Amino acid sequence: MEDNQVYLYIEKACYHEKPIKYVFDYFAKILGLRLLLIEKLELAPSDRLITYGDKITGLSTRHHLHLKAGNFFKVQNYLRRDQLSEVTESLSHTIDFDNTNQIIHEDIIANTFYLLSGYEEFVNLGSRDKRGRRMFKSFLDPWPDLVQKPTIDRYANRLEKALKKVMPTLQLKKWSWCGRKFAFAITRDIDSIHRYHKLTLRGVLASFMRLNTHTYLANSGLLHKNDPYDNLPEILTWEDKISVRSSIYFMASQIIGDSDYSIRKLAKKPYMETLNKEGWELGFHPGFRTYNCAETFRQEKYVLELALNVKLAGGRQHGLRFQNPYTWRLWEEEGFQYDSSVGFAEHEGFKAGTSYPYTPYDLIENRTMNLLEFPITLMDCTLDKYRGLDAGQREIVLENLLQQVENSGGIFVLLWHNTYFGERNIGTYHHQLVELVETAISKSAYICTLKEAAEITQKRFKTFGLIQTIEKS
Repeated sequence: MEDNQVYLYIEKACYHEKPIKYVFDYFAKILGLRLLLIEKLELAPSDRLITYGDKITGLSTRHHLHLKAGNFFKVQNYLRRDQLSEVTESLSHTIDFDNTNQIIHEDIIANTFYLLSGYEEFVNLGSRDKRGRRMFKSFLDPWPDLVQKPTIDRYANRLEKALKKVMPTLQLKKWSWCGRKFAFAITRDIDSIHRYHKLTLRGVLASFMRLNTHTYLANSGLLHKNDPYDNLPEILTWEDKISVRSSIYFMASQIIGDSDYSIRKLAKKPYMETLNKEGWELGFHPGFRTYNCAETFRQEKYVLELALNVKLAGGRQHGLRFQNPYTWRLWEEEGFQYDSSVGFAEHEGFKAGTSYPYTPYDLIENRTMNLLEFPITLMDCTLDKYRGLDAGQREIVLENLLQQVENSGGIFVLLWHNTYFGERNIGTYHHQLVELVETAISKSAYICTLKEAAEITQKRFKTFGLIQTIEKS
Protein backbone atom coordinates (compact mmCIF):
# COMPACT_ATOMS: atom_id res chain seq x y z
CA MET A 1 0.00 0.00 0.00
CA GLU A 2 1.31 3.45 -0.96
CA ASP A 3 2.04 5.93 1.81
CA ASN A 4 -1.07 8.05 1.04
CA GLN A 5 -3.55 5.22 0.40
CA VAL A 6 -6.40 4.25 2.72
CA TYR A 7 -9.21 1.72 2.31
CA LEU A 8 -12.81 2.93 2.67
CA TYR A 9 -15.82 0.84 3.59
CA ILE A 10 -19.37 2.27 3.56
CA GLU A 11 -22.07 0.37 5.43
CA LYS A 12 -24.94 -0.53 3.09
CA ALA A 13 -27.78 -0.12 5.62
CA CYS A 14 -30.33 1.73 3.48
CA TYR A 15 -28.04 4.68 2.79
CA HIS A 16 -27.86 6.70 -0.41
CA GLU A 17 -24.31 5.89 -1.46
CA LYS A 18 -23.57 8.39 -4.24
CA PRO A 19 -23.65 11.54 -2.08
CA ILE A 20 -21.62 9.74 0.60
CA LYS A 21 -18.96 8.83 -1.94
CA TYR A 22 -19.02 12.41 -3.23
CA VAL A 23 -18.08 13.78 0.19
CA PHE A 24 -15.34 11.22 0.82
CA ASP A 25 -13.94 12.01 -2.61
CA TYR A 26 -13.84 15.70 -1.70
CA PHE A 27 -12.11 15.15 1.63
CA ALA A 28 -9.56 12.91 -0.10
CA LYS A 29 -8.81 15.70 -2.59
CA ILE A 30 -8.45 18.30 0.17
CA LEU A 31 -6.21 16.11 2.35
CA GLY A 32 -4.20 14.49 -0.43
CA LEU A 33 -5.45 10.92 -0.08
CA ARG A 34 -6.12 8.06 -2.44
CA LEU A 35 -9.17 6.31 -0.99
CA LEU A 36 -9.72 2.76 -2.19
CA LEU A 37 -13.40 1.79 -1.86
CA ILE A 38 -13.87 -1.84 -0.85
CA GLU A 39 -16.96 -4.07 -0.67
CA LYS A 40 -15.75 -6.60 1.92
CA LEU A 41 -13.94 -6.14 5.22
CA GLU A 42 -11.14 -8.61 4.51
CA LEU A 43 -8.05 -6.80 5.74
CA ALA A 44 -4.58 -7.43 7.07
CA PRO A 45 -3.60 -6.05 10.51
CA SER A 46 -1.34 -3.44 8.87
CA ASP A 47 -3.99 -2.08 6.47
CA ARG A 48 -5.39 1.44 6.96
CA LEU A 49 -9.18 1.67 6.96
CA ILE A 50 -11.92 4.30 7.23
CA THR A 51 -15.47 3.07 7.78
CA TYR A 52 -18.74 4.98 7.62
CA GLY A 53 -22.01 3.73 9.05
CA ASP A 54 -23.71 2.87 12.31
CA LYS A 55 -21.32 0.39 13.91
CA ILE A 56 -18.51 -1.70 12.46
CA THR A 57 -17.26 -4.73 14.41
CA GLY A 58 -14.97 -7.71 13.94
CA LEU A 59 -12.08 -5.90 12.24
CA SER A 60 -8.54 -7.24 12.25
CA THR A 61 -6.77 -4.03 11.25
CA ARG A 62 -5.10 -1.94 13.93
CA HIS A 63 -5.35 1.28 11.91
CA HIS A 64 -9.07 1.97 11.74
CA LEU A 65 -11.05 5.22 11.96
CA HIS A 66 -14.85 5.00 12.13
CA LEU A 67 -17.07 7.93 11.11
CA LYS A 68 -20.46 7.66 12.74
CA ALA A 69 -23.44 8.01 10.36
CA GLY A 70 -26.67 9.68 11.40
CA ASN A 71 -30.04 9.37 9.67
CA PHE A 72 -29.49 12.04 7.01
CA PHE A 73 -28.67 9.68 4.12
CA LYS A 74 -31.32 7.10 5.02
CA VAL A 75 -33.72 6.49 2.13
CA GLN A 76 -36.74 7.55 4.17
CA ASN A 77 -35.14 10.88 5.20
CA TYR A 78 -33.13 12.04 2.20
CA LEU A 79 -34.40 15.24 0.50
CA ARG A 80 -37.23 15.63 2.98
CA ARG A 81 -37.84 19.12 4.35
CA ASP A 82 -38.98 17.86 7.76
CA GLN A 83 -35.57 16.19 8.29
CA LEU A 84 -33.50 19.38 8.02
CA SER A 85 -33.31 20.03 11.75
CA GLU A 86 -31.05 17.06 12.51
CA VAL A 87 -28.18 18.22 10.33
CA THR A 88 -28.57 21.96 10.99
CA GLU A 89 -28.37 21.40 14.73
CA SER A 90 -25.32 19.15 14.47
CA LEU A 91 -23.48 21.81 12.45
CA SER A 92 -23.17 23.85 15.63
CA HIS A 93 -21.61 21.00 17.65
CA THR A 94 -17.95 20.50 18.49
CA ILE A 95 -16.44 17.58 16.58
CA ASP A 96 -15.88 14.80 19.10
CA PHE A 97 -13.10 12.29 18.38
CA ASP A 98 -13.22 9.30 20.71
CA ASN A 99 -9.53 8.42 20.87
CA THR A 100 -10.07 5.16 22.75
CA ASN A 101 -12.55 3.70 20.27
CA GLN A 102 -11.19 5.64 17.27
CA ILE A 103 -14.57 7.15 16.35
CA ILE A 104 -15.73 10.58 15.15
CA HIS A 105 -19.26 10.78 16.52
CA GLU A 106 -20.66 13.77 14.63
CA ASP A 107 -21.84 12.96 11.11
CA ILE A 108 -19.38 15.24 9.34
CA ILE A 109 -20.12 13.52 6.02
CA ALA A 110 -23.80 14.53 6.11
CA ASN A 111 -22.97 18.03 7.34
CA THR A 112 -20.44 18.52 4.56
CA PHE A 113 -22.84 17.34 1.88
CA TYR A 114 -25.53 19.63 3.27
CA LEU A 115 -23.29 22.68 2.80
CA LEU A 116 -21.54 21.84 -0.48
CA SER A 117 -24.67 20.79 -2.35
CA GLY A 118 -26.77 23.76 -1.26
CA TYR A 119 -29.13 21.16 0.17
CA GLU A 120 -31.10 23.49 2.41
CA GLU A 121 -31.67 25.99 -0.40
CA PHE A 122 -32.92 23.18 -2.66
CA VAL A 123 -35.22 21.47 -0.16
CA ASN A 124 -36.47 24.57 1.65
CA LEU A 125 -37.02 27.66 -0.51
CA GLY A 126 -36.88 29.97 2.50
CA SER A 127 -37.12 33.74 2.32
CA ARG A 128 -35.97 35.58 -0.81
CA ASP A 129 -35.04 39.18 -1.46
CA LYS A 130 -36.42 41.33 -4.28
CA ARG A 131 -33.90 39.79 -6.69
CA GLY A 132 -35.05 36.28 -5.87
CA ARG A 133 -31.90 35.42 -3.92
CA ARG A 134 -31.81 33.17 -0.86
CA MET A 135 -31.51 35.49 2.12
CA PHE A 136 -28.81 35.06 4.72
CA LYS A 137 -31.16 35.64 7.65
CA SER A 138 -33.05 32.42 6.88
CA PHE A 139 -29.91 30.33 6.31
CA LEU A 140 -28.96 27.90 9.11
CA ASP A 141 -31.22 29.78 11.47
CA PRO A 142 -30.64 30.08 14.44
CA TRP A 143 -26.83 29.67 14.02
CA PRO A 144 -25.89 32.55 11.66
CA ASP A 145 -22.35 32.75 13.06
CA LEU A 146 -21.50 29.46 11.32
CA VAL A 147 -20.63 31.25 8.09
CA GLN A 148 -17.93 33.24 9.90
CA LYS A 149 -15.70 30.16 9.86
CA PRO A 150 -15.24 27.54 7.12
CA THR A 151 -16.96 24.59 8.81
CA ILE A 152 -15.88 21.99 6.26
CA ASP A 153 -12.25 23.11 6.48
CA ARG A 154 -12.42 22.55 10.24
CA TYR A 155 -13.85 19.09 9.58
CA ALA A 156 -10.95 18.35 7.24
CA ASN A 157 -8.49 19.50 9.87
CA ARG A 158 -10.08 17.29 12.54
CA LEU A 159 -10.19 14.34 10.17
CA GLU A 160 -6.52 14.84 9.36
CA LYS A 161 -5.56 14.80 13.04
CA ALA A 162 -7.64 11.69 13.70
CA LEU A 163 -6.12 9.86 10.72
CA LYS A 164 -2.58 10.70 11.81
CA LYS A 165 -3.41 9.45 15.31
CA VAL A 166 -4.61 6.02 14.23
CA MET A 167 -2.45 5.68 11.08
CA PRO A 168 1.06 6.88 12.03
CA THR A 169 2.64 5.86 8.70
CA LEU A 170 0.07 7.72 6.56
CA GLN A 171 1.60 10.50 4.47
CA LEU A 172 -0.94 13.15 3.50
CA LYS A 173 -0.10 15.38 0.54
CA LYS A 174 -0.99 18.90 1.63
CA TRP A 175 -2.66 21.26 -0.82
CA SER A 176 -0.14 23.70 -2.29
CA TRP A 177 -0.84 26.87 -4.24
CA CYS A 178 2.37 26.81 -6.29
CA GLY A 179 4.37 26.43 -3.10
CA ARG A 180 2.29 28.91 -1.08
CA LYS A 181 0.07 28.05 1.88
CA PHE A 182 -3.05 29.86 0.66
CA ALA A 183 -4.29 31.83 -2.31
CA PHE A 184 -6.01 35.15 -2.95
CA ALA A 185 -8.01 36.15 -6.02
CA ILE A 186 -9.48 39.52 -6.94
CA THR A 187 -12.54 39.26 -9.16
CA ARG A 188 -14.38 42.23 -10.68
CA ASP A 189 -17.95 42.28 -11.97
CA ILE A 190 -18.21 45.08 -14.52
CA ASP A 191 -21.87 46.04 -14.16
CA SER A 192 -21.48 49.72 -14.96
CA ILE A 193 -18.89 52.14 -16.29
CA HIS A 194 -21.05 55.26 -15.99
CA ARG A 195 -21.89 56.90 -12.70
CA TYR A 196 -23.38 59.87 -14.53
CA HIS A 197 -25.97 59.48 -17.28
CA LYS A 198 -25.90 60.99 -20.73
CA LEU A 199 -27.75 64.27 -21.22
CA THR A 200 -30.61 63.82 -23.69
CA LEU A 201 -33.57 65.95 -24.75
CA ARG A 202 -35.94 63.17 -23.75
CA GLY A 203 -34.34 63.03 -20.32
CA VAL A 204 -34.61 66.79 -19.84
CA LEU A 205 -38.29 66.77 -20.79
CA ALA A 206 -39.01 63.83 -18.52
CA SER A 207 -37.24 65.49 -15.60
CA PHE A 208 -39.20 68.68 -16.26
CA MET A 209 -42.45 66.72 -16.03
CA ARG A 210 -41.27 65.11 -12.76
CA LEU A 211 -40.13 68.49 -11.38
CA ASN A 212 -36.56 67.23 -10.79
CA THR A 213 -34.67 68.89 -13.65
CA HIS A 214 -32.00 70.21 -11.28
CA THR A 215 -31.22 66.71 -9.99
CA TYR A 216 -31.22 65.30 -13.51
CA LEU A 217 -28.70 67.88 -14.70
CA ALA A 218 -26.53 67.49 -11.60
CA ASN A 219 -26.24 63.73 -12.25
CA SER A 220 -25.55 64.03 -15.95
CA GLY A 221 -22.20 63.93 -17.65
CA LEU A 222 -22.56 67.59 -18.53
CA LEU A 223 -21.05 68.67 -15.21
CA HIS A 224 -18.60 65.77 -14.79
CA LYS A 225 -15.79 65.25 -17.27
CA ASN A 226 -14.13 62.26 -15.61
CA ASP A 227 -16.57 59.53 -14.64
CA PRO A 228 -15.26 57.65 -11.55
CA TYR A 229 -16.88 54.39 -12.72
CA ASP A 230 -14.97 54.47 -16.00
CA ASN A 231 -11.79 53.48 -14.19
CA LEU A 232 -10.45 50.26 -15.69
CA PRO A 233 -7.16 51.95 -16.77
CA GLU A 234 -6.71 53.16 -13.18
CA ILE A 235 -7.37 49.64 -11.84
CA LEU A 236 -4.90 48.09 -14.28
CA THR A 237 -2.22 50.62 -13.32
CA TRP A 238 -2.65 49.84 -9.62
CA GLU A 239 -2.67 46.08 -10.13
CA ASP A 240 0.37 46.20 -12.38
CA LYS A 241 2.23 48.27 -9.79
CA ILE A 242 1.79 45.57 -7.13
CA SER A 243 2.19 42.67 -9.60
CA VAL A 244 -1.41 41.50 -9.35
CA ARG A 245 -3.70 40.17 -12.06
CA SER A 246 -7.44 39.92 -11.46
CA SER A 247 -10.36 38.12 -13.07
CA ILE A 248 -12.56 40.72 -14.78
CA TYR A 249 -16.09 39.67 -15.73
CA PHE A 250 -17.88 41.55 -18.53
CA MET A 251 -21.52 41.61 -19.55
CA ALA A 252 -22.98 41.12 -23.02
CA SER A 253 -26.59 41.68 -21.99
CA GLN A 254 -28.38 44.58 -23.63
CA ILE A 255 -31.40 44.42 -21.33
CA ILE A 256 -32.08 47.74 -19.62
CA GLY A 257 -30.93 47.54 -16.03
CA ASP A 258 -28.20 44.97 -16.59
CA SER A 259 -25.25 46.98 -17.87
CA ASP A 260 -24.81 50.49 -19.21
CA TYR A 261 -22.23 49.71 -21.88
CA SER A 262 -21.94 47.92 -25.19
CA ILE A 263 -19.39 45.13 -24.98
CA ARG A 264 -18.63 45.52 -28.68
CA LYS A 265 -17.67 49.16 -28.18
CA LEU A 266 -15.85 48.50 -24.93
CA ALA A 267 -13.80 45.73 -26.56
CA LYS A 268 -12.26 48.33 -28.90
CA LYS A 269 -10.76 50.35 -26.05
CA PRO A 270 -6.91 50.29 -26.06
CA TYR A 271 -6.71 48.96 -22.51
CA MET A 272 -8.73 45.87 -23.44
CA GLU A 273 -5.81 44.62 -25.52
CA THR A 274 -3.58 45.08 -22.47
CA LEU A 275 -5.97 42.96 -20.42
CA ASN A 276 -5.93 40.20 -22.99
CA LYS A 277 -2.18 40.05 -23.53
CA GLU A 278 -0.67 40.75 -20.12
CA GLY A 279 -2.18 38.15 -17.83
CA TRP A 280 -5.57 39.41 -16.73
CA GLU A 281 -8.48 37.01 -17.04
CA LEU A 282 -11.44 38.12 -19.14
CA GLY A 283 -14.53 36.34 -17.86
CA PHE A 284 -18.30 36.07 -18.17
CA HIS A 285 -20.91 38.01 -16.19
CA PRO A 286 -24.24 36.76 -17.54
CA GLY A 287 -27.25 39.04 -17.15
CA PHE A 288 -30.04 39.22 -14.62
CA ARG A 289 -32.38 36.87 -16.51
CA THR A 290 -29.87 34.18 -17.45
CA TYR A 291 -29.70 32.20 -14.20
CA ASN A 292 -32.51 29.84 -15.30
CA CYS A 293 -32.61 30.48 -19.06
CA ALA A 294 -30.22 28.41 -21.16
CA GLU A 295 -30.97 30.23 -24.42
CA THR A 296 -30.20 33.71 -23.04
CA PHE A 297 -27.14 32.41 -21.17
CA ARG A 298 -25.77 30.78 -24.33
CA GLN A 299 -26.45 33.83 -26.50
CA GLU A 300 -24.68 36.22 -24.14
CA LYS A 301 -21.69 33.88 -23.91
CA TYR A 302 -21.47 33.78 -27.72
CA VAL A 303 -21.62 37.58 -28.03
CA LEU A 304 -19.00 38.09 -25.32
CA GLU A 305 -16.53 35.57 -26.72
CA LEU A 306 -16.93 37.07 -30.17
CA ALA A 307 -16.40 40.63 -28.94
CA LEU A 308 -13.40 39.81 -26.74
CA ASN A 309 -11.94 37.13 -29.05
CA VAL A 310 -11.27 34.80 -26.10
CA LYS A 311 -12.32 31.38 -24.86
CA LEU A 312 -14.02 32.08 -21.52
CA ALA A 313 -12.98 29.92 -18.56
CA GLY A 314 -15.49 31.10 -15.97
CA GLY A 315 -17.28 33.97 -14.30
CA ARG A 316 -20.19 34.88 -12.05
CA GLN A 317 -23.94 35.43 -12.27
CA HIS A 318 -25.12 39.05 -12.26
CA GLY A 319 -26.69 39.96 -8.93
CA LEU A 320 -25.64 36.54 -7.56
CA ARG A 321 -28.94 35.19 -8.86
CA PHE A 322 -28.89 31.44 -8.57
CA GLN A 323 -31.22 28.44 -8.76
CA ASN A 324 -29.88 25.11 -7.54
CA PRO A 325 -28.93 23.04 -9.55
CA TYR A 326 -30.11 24.66 -12.80
CA THR A 327 -27.67 27.59 -12.79
CA TRP A 328 -24.71 25.25 -12.23
CA ARG A 329 -25.94 23.17 -15.17
CA LEU A 330 -25.77 26.21 -17.46
CA TRP A 331 -22.09 26.71 -16.68
CA GLU A 332 -21.38 22.99 -16.98
CA GLU A 333 -23.26 22.52 -20.27
CA GLU A 334 -21.40 25.43 -21.89
CA GLY A 335 -18.05 23.89 -20.99
CA PHE A 336 -16.86 26.38 -18.39
CA GLN A 337 -14.09 25.38 -16.01
CA TYR A 338 -15.60 27.19 -13.06
CA ASP A 339 -18.33 29.40 -11.61
CA SER A 340 -18.05 31.82 -8.69
CA SER A 341 -21.63 32.73 -7.83
CA VAL A 342 -22.07 31.06 -4.44
CA GLY A 343 -22.27 33.62 -1.66
CA PHE A 344 -24.64 35.91 0.17
CA ALA A 345 -25.17 39.52 -0.85
CA GLU A 346 -26.00 40.68 2.67
CA HIS A 347 -23.30 38.81 4.61
CA GLU A 348 -19.65 37.92 4.16
CA GLY A 349 -18.22 34.51 4.95
CA PHE A 350 -18.41 30.89 3.91
CA LYS A 351 -21.85 30.04 2.58
CA ALA A 352 -20.65 26.68 1.23
CA GLY A 353 -18.74 25.96 4.44
CA THR A 354 -15.31 25.96 2.79
CA SER A 355 -12.58 28.24 1.49
CA TYR A 356 -11.55 25.60 -1.05
CA PRO A 357 -12.97 25.15 -4.54
CA TYR A 358 -15.25 22.16 -4.99
CA THR A 359 -17.26 20.31 -7.59
CA PRO A 360 -21.02 20.95 -7.14
CA TYR A 361 -23.49 18.10 -6.73
CA ASP A 362 -26.67 17.87 -8.80
CA LEU A 363 -29.35 16.91 -6.30
CA ILE A 364 -31.89 16.06 -9.02
CA GLU A 365 -29.68 13.93 -11.25
CA ASN A 366 -27.78 12.57 -8.23
CA ARG A 367 -24.29 13.11 -9.63
CA THR A 368 -21.06 15.05 -9.24
CA MET A 369 -20.92 17.85 -11.79
CA ASN A 370 -18.11 18.57 -14.22
CA LEU A 371 -17.53 22.08 -12.94
CA LEU A 372 -15.61 23.84 -10.18
CA GLU A 373 -17.22 26.29 -7.79
CA PHE A 374 -15.15 29.03 -6.17
CA PRO A 375 -17.38 30.43 -3.39
CA ILE A 376 -17.17 34.15 -2.67
CA THR A 377 -15.44 35.08 0.58
CA LEU A 378 -16.33 38.76 0.49
CA MET A 379 -18.28 41.10 -1.77
CA ASP A 380 -17.21 44.71 -1.32
CA CYS A 381 -20.66 46.27 -0.90
CA THR A 382 -21.68 43.68 1.70
CA LEU A 383 -19.92 45.43 4.55
CA ASP A 384 -21.13 48.98 4.00
CA LYS A 385 -24.30 48.80 1.89
CA TYR A 386 -25.89 45.65 3.34
CA ARG A 387 -24.36 45.37 6.81
CA GLY A 388 -23.86 49.08 7.52
CA LEU A 389 -20.51 48.56 9.26
CA ASP A 390 -18.26 51.49 10.14
CA ALA A 391 -14.54 51.60 9.34
CA GLY A 392 -13.49 49.96 12.60
CA GLN A 393 -15.98 47.12 12.26
CA ARG A 394 -14.99 46.55 8.63
CA GLU A 395 -11.34 46.26 9.62
CA ILE A 396 -12.13 43.53 12.15
CA VAL A 397 -14.17 41.57 9.60
CA LEU A 398 -11.46 41.82 6.92
CA GLU A 399 -8.73 40.68 9.31
CA ASN A 400 -10.82 37.73 10.52
CA LEU A 401 -11.75 36.53 7.03
CA LEU A 402 -8.17 36.65 5.79
CA GLN A 403 -6.95 34.84 8.90
CA GLN A 404 -9.58 32.12 8.47
CA VAL A 405 -8.52 31.43 4.87
CA GLU A 406 -4.82 31.52 5.76
CA ASN A 407 -5.41 29.01 8.57
CA SER A 408 -7.39 26.70 6.27
CA GLY A 409 -5.04 26.95 3.31
CA GLY A 410 -7.83 27.70 0.84
CA ILE A 411 -8.44 30.66 -1.45
CA PHE A 412 -9.84 34.07 -0.54
CA VAL A 413 -12.19 35.18 -3.34
CA LEU A 414 -12.75 38.94 -3.25
CA LEU A 415 -15.53 40.42 -5.35
CA TRP A 416 -14.33 44.01 -5.86
CA HIS A 417 -16.41 45.96 -8.38
CA ASN A 418 -14.87 48.74 -10.45
CA THR A 419 -17.59 50.97 -8.97
CA TYR A 420 -16.07 50.30 -5.52
CA PHE A 421 -12.53 51.21 -6.59
CA GLY A 422 -11.16 54.63 -5.73
CA GLU A 423 -11.81 57.27 -3.07
CA ARG A 424 -14.22 59.11 -5.36
CA ASN A 425 -16.49 56.09 -5.22
CA ILE A 426 -16.26 54.75 -1.65
CA GLY A 427 -13.99 57.08 0.32
CA THR A 428 -11.68 55.52 2.93
CA TYR A 429 -13.18 52.05 2.43
CA HIS A 430 -11.09 51.92 -0.75
CA HIS A 431 -7.92 52.03 1.34
CA GLN A 432 -9.15 49.20 3.54
CA LEU A 433 -9.66 46.98 0.49
CA VAL A 434 -6.22 47.97 -0.80
CA GLU A 435 -4.75 47.10 2.58
CA LEU A 436 -6.53 43.71 2.51
CA VAL A 437 -4.79 42.84 -0.76
CA GLU A 438 -1.43 44.17 0.43
CA THR A 439 -1.74 42.17 3.66
CA ALA A 440 -2.42 39.00 1.67
CA ILE A 441 0.71 39.71 -0.37
CA SER A 442 2.75 40.29 2.81
CA LYS A 443 1.53 36.92 4.10
CA SER A 444 2.94 35.28 0.95
CA ALA A 445 -0.46 34.33 -0.45
CA TYR A 446 -0.47 33.06 -4.02
CA ILE A 447 -2.15 35.93 -5.89
CA CYS A 448 -3.88 34.60 -8.96
CA THR A 449 -6.83 34.75 -11.30
CA LEU A 450 -9.58 32.19 -10.82
CA LYS A 451 -8.63 30.67 -14.16
CA GLU A 452 -5.17 29.94 -12.74
CA ALA A 453 -6.71 28.65 -9.52
CA ALA A 454 -9.01 26.35 -11.53
CA GLU A 455 -6.04 24.86 -13.39
CA ILE A 456 -4.22 24.18 -10.12
CA THR A 457 -7.36 22.63 -8.64
CA GLN A 458 -8.10 20.42 -11.64
CA LYS A 459 -4.57 19.04 -11.55
CA ARG A 460 -4.91 18.15 -7.87
CA PHE A 461 -8.37 16.67 -8.30
CA LYS A 462 -7.01 14.31 -10.96
CA THR A 463 -4.28 13.11 -8.58
CA PHE A 464 -6.25 12.48 -5.38
CA GLY A 465 -9.73 11.29 -4.49
CA LEU A 466 -11.91 8.23 -4.26
CA ILE A 467 -11.07 5.24 -6.44
CA GLN A 468 -14.03 3.11 -7.48
CA THR A 469 -14.77 -0.21 -5.83
CA ILE A 470 -11.93 -2.69 -5.78
CA GLU A 471 -11.68 -6.25 -4.56
CA LYS A 472 -9.26 -6.48 -1.65
CA SER A 473 -6.85 -9.33 -2.33
